[in-house]
Amino acid sequence: ELRAYSNEQAELPENATLDQVVANIKGGIVDKDVFELPKVPEGFTIESNGADFEQIIGKADKNGKIAVHRPLTDKEVKVSFNVTDKKTKKVKNTGDKVFTVKGLHTQQEGKNTKPVVIPEIQEWHSDKTGTISKNKLTKVVYSDVSLKPIVDEFLKDYKDFTGIELAASKGNEQDGAISFAIDKTDGMLGEEGYTMDIKENNIVVKASSITGNMYGMQTILQMYKENQNGYKLGSMRDYPRFETRGLLLDVARKPVSLEMMKEITRTMRYYKMNDFQAHLSDNYIWLEDYGTHANEKEAFKAYEAFRLESGLKNDKGETPTAKDYFISKKEFKKFIHDERALGMKIVPEIDVPAHATSFTKVWPELAIKDQVSNGHPLVDHFDLTNKKSIEKIKEIFNDYTQGVNPTFDKATTVHIGADEFLYNAKSYREFVNEIIPFVKKTNTVRMWGGLTRIQDNPLTQTNKNAIENVEMNLWSKDWADGKDMYDLGFKLINTIDDYGYMVPNGNKGRANAYGDLLNVNRIFDSFEP
Repeated sequence: ELRAYSNEQAELPENATLDQVVANIKGGIVDKDVFELPKVPEGFTIESNGADFEQIIGKADKNGKIAVHRPLTDKEVKVSFNVTDKKTKKVKNTGDKVFTVKGLHTQQEGKNTKPVVIPEIQEWHSDKTGTISKNKLTKVVYSDVSLKPIVDEFLKDYKDFTGIELAASKGNEQDGAISFAIDKTDGMLGEEGYTMDIKENNIVVKASSITGNMYGMQTILQMYKENQNGYKLGSMRDYPRFETRGLLLDVARKPVSLEMMKEITRTMRYYKMNDFQAHLSDNYIWLEDYGTHANEKEAFKAYEAFRLESGLKNDKGETPTAKDYFISKKEFKKFIHDERALGMKIVPEIDVPAHATSFTKVWPELAIKDQVSNGHPLVDHFDLTNKKSIEKIKEIFNDYTQGVNPTFDKATTVHIGADEFLYNAKSYREFVNEIIPFVKKTNTVRMWGGLTRIQDNPLTQTNKNAIENVEMNLWSKDWADGKDMYDLGFKLINTIDDYGYMVPNGNKGRANAYGDLLNVNRIFDSFEP
């Protein structure tokens, strides 16, 4: 039997306003398998705007029913709602309301506490006090051949961590084994979630996907760091709160080998991060150190690099590909596919129309000439008032997205840059309206936030097709206001510099932004993703 939780609200006056209705909506306790929307007066409608943990309070189905997956123990879930005044058609969001979803169990004092891993396990329950010794676990079994690549990696890592070489075979749960299985029973767990039962005779991990099983493996490796003798008996249900958990690395201004990138993505997966953005093209910032105006061509001598093999050449046979270190198309395509198979999204970024000296020095006729902004010569900018510049940029992306075997296949999100353009705002906004739909024909698009600062008058509006399903890195509130970008309809990734930018110089100093190391205390105390 399914019963709905009724969210009782205080009585409202007869002619309540939209603001009053919204203010009246509160959180509460959920102890059933269906979530019931708060009641609103006649003349208003209400719908869920989503929960922070949709693995517990799900999305509404086509009949408006919202399923609840009861957690192992009590857990707080934030839900927001959109309320509409039917007469005025005005919509207002309630903001987050906290609901305590009652658990299936109560964690008793004195029993095994939650293992300490990073990030924290979402749900845990144990009514035991013991462990299973690591020496009792002698093998790995896996239910599906698709799991073999991640099992092979786990075997190697487990030996590195513990010194124990586990035997592996395809099969079902067994005593003395760590078992991994594809199991779609828990329909709300998602692609990245998993369950783990640590029992007296074995460990059983289940997930609906390869990725969920892989994350279960990382938890086992991390649990070994907490207790090198064995694993606490108990059950967990674990999943992410945020869809994108990433790292951006500038591999252009300093050469970073593909092998080093692979080491970084492996470490990211250990901490259940899933998005590696490779900033593949850029140049030295202070081009004025080389020359401006009459001497601006000297700025082409500044360090720049585009790390991907390019199929394009100018009339002299010159290519934008970096000469000191570059990655072939074949190698980068394999990198994308190999990492995807292990749950890691690789996002290649080709930064245009600014930060583009790698391209403008090869096609100088397309660069902005004799212009300076904040002291910087703008020869690293494509001149977007020149139609040939836009056609060249399209060629650059086509080089990787087109053909029978493209480097960036249709499942690859492609980052087009689009940051810090310092000349002719109208041409920039028109460029955004043209280049995003162009790249969207083959790939999901990601871009840097810049639309708040880069504005003409009257304002050139951003077209719907340049917003819909486009991901935006919010790196500076001055360049792109998060609320404004959300209201426009962009999908947002918090990449804010104030908390998260490191510019290593070797001094080991911690700073709020652009330091050698992050101010970790401040991040943990006050950063809200």
